[in-house]
Amino acid sequence: MWFFSLLSDEDEIREQHSLDLHRQFLALRWLISIFVFLLFAPRFLNLYVDALWFDSLQYTSVFWFEWRAKVTLFFVFFLLTFGILKGAFNLLQRAFGKYALGGALTRFDGRPLALSPDSFMKPLAWGISLTWALLFGAIMSARWELWALFWNQVPTAERDPIFNKPISFYLFSWPVWDIFSGWLFGLAILIFLAAALWALMTYISKLPRLLQEEARRVAFLATAISLAGVLLTWASRLYLARFSLLWKGDEIYTGIGYVQAHITLPSHAILIGVLLLCAMLALWNASRKRSLKIFVVCLALPFSISIVSALAANYVSNFVVKPNQLALEAPYIQHNIDATRQSFALDRIAARDFPVQGDAKAIQAGARAGQNSSAQTAQNPGQSTLDNVRLWDWRALQATLTSTQALRTYYEFPDVDVDRYIVNGRARQVMIAARELNTTRLPETSRNWINEKLIYTHGYGVVMNTASEFTPEGRPRFLVSDMPLKFSAPEIKVTRPEIYFGQLTRSHVYVKTAQQEFDYPRGGKDSLSTYEGTGGVALGGFFRRTALAWALGDLSTIPFSEAVSPLSRVLLYRQINERAGRIAPFLDLDDDPYIVVDKAGRLKWMLDAYTTSLYRPYATHYLMGTNWTNYARNSVKIVVDAYNGSVDFYVFEPKDPIIQTWRKIYPALFKDASEMPADLRSHVRYPETLFRTQSEVYGLYHTTEPNSFFSRNDQWSVARLQDNDKAPNTVYMGAPAGGFPTPGIPGAMSNGAEAPVPSYAPGRNGDSTIDPYFLLAQLPLDSEREEFLLSVPFTSIGRPLNLSGWLAARSDGENYGQLALYAIPQTQNINAPRQILTRINQDGELSKLISLWNQKDSSVLWGNLLVLPVGRGLLYVQPIFLQSTNSPLPELRTVVLATQDKIYFAPTYEEALEKLLGDTTSAPADDGGIGNIGGATRSTPAATGASRRQLIERAARDLADYQTFTSQGKYAQAGAKLESLRRSLEALKTAR
Repeated sequence: MWFFSLLSDEDEIREQHSLDLHRQFLALRWLISIFVFLLFAPRFLNLYVDALWFDSLQYTSVFWFEWRAKVTLFFVFFLLTFGILKGAFNLLQRAFGKYALGGALTRFDGRPLALSPDSFMKPLAWGISLTWALLFGAIMSARWELWALFWNQVPTAERDPIFNKPISFYLFSWPVWDIFSGWLFGLAILIFLAAALWALMTYISKLPRLLQEEARRVAFLATAISLAGVLLTWASRLYLARFSLLWKGDEIYTGIGYVQAHITLPSHAILIGVLLLCAMLALWNASRKRSLKIFVVCLALPFSISIVSALAANYVSNFVVKPNQLALEAPYIQHNIDATRQSFALDRIAARDFPVQGDAKAIQAGARAGQNSSAQTAQNPGQSTLDNVRLWDWRALQATLTSTQALRTYYEFPDVDVDRYIVNGRARQVMIAARELNTTRLPETSRNWINEKLIYTHGYGVVMNTASEFTPEGRPRFLVSDMPLKFSAPEIKVTRPEIYFGQLTRSHVYVKTAQQEFDYPRGGKDSLSTYEGTGGVALGGFFRRTALAWALGDLSTIPFSEAVSPLSRVLLYRQINERAGRIAPFLDLDDDPYIVVDKAGRLKWMLDAYTTSLYRPYATHYLMGTNWTNYARNSVKIVVDAYNGSVDFYVFEPKDPIIQTWRKIYPALFKDASEMPADLRSHVRYPETLFRTQSEVYGLYHTTEPNSFFSRNDQWSVARLQDNDKAPNTVYMGAPAGGFPTPGIPGAMSNGAEAPVPSYAPGRNGDSTIDPYFLLAQLPLDSEREEFLLSVPFTSIGRPLNLSGWLAARSDGENYGQLALYAIPQTQNINAPRQILTRINQDGELSKLISLWNQKDSSVLWGNLLVLPVGRGLLYVQPIFLQSTNSPLPELRTVVLATQDKIYFAPTYEEALEKLLGDTTSAPADDGGIGNIGGATRSTPAATGASRRQLIERAARDLADYQTFTSQGKYAQAGAKLESLRRSLEALKTAR
């Protein structure tokens, strides 16, 4: 009995052990399940939230196409990569598995070293296959845009001049074939290395003689077949590399040249043939000859041909091309010129000669044009141009707005933009800034979830002022200002001032809750509001609300908050660039959005978007913004509603093949430009980023003849305000103080004292290059009305003190996107901005004022120097600001107007303009307009009765200001007022 009892106990123990193992297995499975859930749940939650967000914008089809494309590419290339590698590794294992490879091979430190391929080759094959499958799957998934363009490409009629292939092949097909051939080449290399490793085992393993010979035959066959795969994929890579020569170049031009056309391309063709021949030879050698020499030849011959080709190309380049470079390279240079001009739309530039009349009479004639008309505002664009000169530097204005219009520390003006509006019945150039709310600047005691997510949800309104007007105190003349908003123009009203979507709105918020939102400060009591829009994602029921809360990191608040309800909404991705970029990641977005007030009084953001490519044949690459490109189009204008967050995409370049392809992929995403509302269309402007790049390209590619291009004897550049290599005394923001200023350079200051951090910085290029500037002006020679223009002046590389031309981009109506270049004849010496600044700095009276202002308690800030065409003349406008170290508000102190022969300056623009228009002593210069450079001539206005009254009022104002500044101890400002009073009294003496 005891025996049966013992058996029973053993069965129980065995059963208990089995049960324990089962429980451990279940626990492990649960742990793995929880780990996988925690690993992938956030990804699925984010996917769910993104799907809800796209649905709220009615772009569901856009979301699911991108998601399907990514998932499909990942799994297709994961399975293909894993299948090919694992299949090849399995074949190798089967081929060599019947041989007892390995064993005790040698001794190490007196002990035998055992090698067993089966113990590590199988897991190694699994590891490599899975790793590379995941890697290639992820790479192809990330490049879904290239595949989408490839499968939906729109063909082009234009072809390249070398291979005669359509441009669409390079834009859409070549990038995909390149990554596909790279994928195959990578697989071939891995399989070849695996075969070589197995082959090595046959040579180091101790096998019987007959088995060793048989194993080595198998090794030779496997290695030869895998080598043939490497050679074949290498040939495909080399075939595609031939096309990439079209956008590679040297220091002279980009693209295939004489050496590439006559040496490199033929040698590539020979090498491709040799690679194919070597691949077949390797297979024949493996099955018939099995010669190691042939094997070596298959490897060495392609490399030898590559070396010979490189040596031949070097010889031809140095001893054939260089002595006759221009004659031999001219046709290829022409290809580069034509392609680059087309790629950056320079072929659209309408160029014409502009013989400048250098004296003030040309400006006066332009201002008087149409003076006798009863509709002077509409038919006198010259006078309108002078009335709309932008005197406010955007940095000075931003500092002023921050001090006078922010009103609370948590409001910011992230940018100031230039636009045009109808004000009191006429077009005026204005500057506009959005007042956005930055919750990171809330007091520390107010930084909590309720304030940041439920109460402080939006900014409020805009501030708008005319670009050319100042109050007597040196402040902006506002059209829209304060909180609640105040308006001084009947045409401009803002009915929905709340800004829920902007440049600083980087976090999500909840609206339509029981908690009222902060609207704007109003005395001692804040004004509150509740969101009435349709933007955002509804929280819905418990499960949807919980999922949203988890994905957004609000799981500890949203499910338990009594303020939210199923009707509450969460506003996601409120930063406008991020918002537009999530919808259309295939577009390059401009970094300078601007806000617009539409006819209904709603605030809309306008954002420029570009289609670009790196693969335009024969076109030179340039840096546009932060990205290199050799093809660019401003194909899309994006409009984002600042209240509801709706995003609309309008196509402005319908002939662009890239945007045509994306429209084919997303027919519901894009709208025609004609569908943009007229009140928004009137505020469309040419983008600065594209114009800046086009200006840089045009500096070289304005020459269309290979001889001039090759010699670089007529190369232009955007005008600079100084020689950057010879300006050791210039002080910029962040640099140590000291030395005299360089006039006209934003951010420059002097006086040798410790400099405060200014509100200015160098140009966007990081140097003194003039940034493009907007004008509401008349185009010279034949324009009948003023237009909104983006412009920049040019100088010749060899003549930096003289203007070479003036380029303008048009923004209005049917003329949008047209470029006009006014080339100044080389026989004329027209002053460049640097020369104008030299004249200003050398003026005795003006230099004394500047020295007086640059005291310890103040500093001079130079605004933007503008080159302005008026009639047949050029007017230079230089505003000069004064900033006290005790005040962040820069004040306009002097406006300098310059022609080729004289300068006119006064405390206000109106007074300086009065001097210029009243000058009867000016005569055309005999030397082509270069004028008196050493000492600028000033003129006295012919004062009328009205100007006499103005002088008396100005003198009284100067005297009062002088007394005020003296009592406050502000002696620099007092000295300036005293000097202004002296000039006013002198003018009164000569007035009739």
